[in-house]
Amino acid sequence: MSPSSLAIRLLGLIALAVPSSAFAAEPLLVPEFTPASPGDFALAGMLGGQVRDRLLADGHIVLTEEIVSPIIGTELQNCAARPGCPSDVLPRLPARLAVVTLVGRGSDGGLVGYVRLFVGADPRPALGRDLAILPGQEELFVDQVSAAVRELLAMVPPSPDTVLM
Repeated sequence: MSPSSLAIRLLGLIALAVPSSAFAAEPLLVPEFTPASPGDFALAGMLGGQVRDRLLADGHIVLTEEIVSPIIGTELQNCAARPGCPSDVLPRLPARLAVVTLVGRGSDGGLVGYVRLFVGADPRPALGRDLAILPGQEELFVDQVSAAVRELLAMVPPSPDTVLM
């Protein structure tokens, strides 16, 4: 089976697993959040899960590392820290948009989510947000990422039907 037919089949299986409102939404590649230091690994994982859940609730088809690994292998690991990621893998996936996040510390020592949104093979982020992650207010961070995705979607034309099928 060719990688492109596997990708199309994979997208179809994902579409069956998400609410019907997702059919009108864009597929989004959302790699695991990258921690800036080993001490932030658990928090990055928790926040990544919350953001993925929110984007699904918003009606998007969320492509995770686990879902796309049969097509691209381990190329998304530590995506936020790797130059060229995700623009080097997006052309091989049934998604044009990616949400890539590095969880690190700001100059004041507080947690910051460095969120970058990409479109297609362009290595430059189309939109970037450095969002404070305050203790006990992680949901605010999730809301801000969701709003950034909506903002990006308002700036780009919708995907062709061949991507959404």
